[in-house]
Amino acid sequence: MTQLSQPLTPSILLADPSAEMRARLIETVKLVFPAARCLEAATGPEALGILRTGSVQAMIMDVALPILSGPDVITEARKEGVRPFLILTSSVVLPNWSMLSVELQAYEYLKKPFLGEDIENLLQNYLRMQTPTRLLLADAGDQSRNVVRKVINSSRFKVSIDETDNGGHALKLSRMQSFDAMFIDANLAGISGLETACQIQNLHPELMVVSIVPSIDNRLAQSLKHLGLTHVLSKPFFTRDVDAMLHTAHKLRRPYLMNAVIKAAQTALAV
Repeated sequence: MTQLSQPLTPSILLADPSAEMRARLIETVKLVFPAARCLEAATGPEALGILRTGSVQAMIMDVALPILSGPDVITEARKEGVRPFLILTSSVVLPNWSMLSVELQAYEYLKKPFLGEDIENLLQNYLRMQTPTRLLLADAGDQSRNVVRKVINSSRFKVSIDETDNGGHALKLSRMQSFDAMFIDANLAGISGLETACQIQNLHPELMVVSIVPSIDNRLAQSLKHLGLTHVLSKPFFTRDVDAMLHTAHKLRRPYLMNAVIKAAQTALAV
């Protein structure tokens, strides 16, 4: 498994009308990033001005900022290419909270009052995402592998990808190198993808081995589970699916927003 790098020293913007809330957030941030530079904003224009400096890596922002709302701040910042890791907070749960959060590319939406532990967990996730995740991608098709690589590289996690089109080579790499996860397509040269995945999972039971199949139903899922392959993706899959897998691989608590988006997508497919 990849070891966490030295603690980051990010600049984190805390945008909230309440000075008391900002002070509480600073205390929590310092638990995870003792050397972090904490910037404060009480209004939307203040927050936007700080974002425009280009120095902010992450931010915790109330959606109801005075003068210029939180969503408007992010919308303007995005136009200028500013895309910090974003945690939204709010005193109320808006009817369209999940859609709004996705549009703003937020990582989480927290309703006040929340615990310092909630913020701490989210920042720990952010720290893990900034530490490269070692992945093996095994797929026999150049075009297919290119598509999957693009989806993985769009993940919130920084990734380092090794690639192969051959099952035997994938097995060899699994013995020679350390990986955090493997994405293995059923279509492989040499040893079949599913057999390769089974052998690697038996060799490294602690490793997340993700089997990629053309389609999946309950019968196939049960068969794969019987073989010890519990992590399966069917094509096409999306960045949110990769993010969910990597959260599991690193034993990270998934944000409520991610669970809501995945549930909504599954419900839409079932209709």
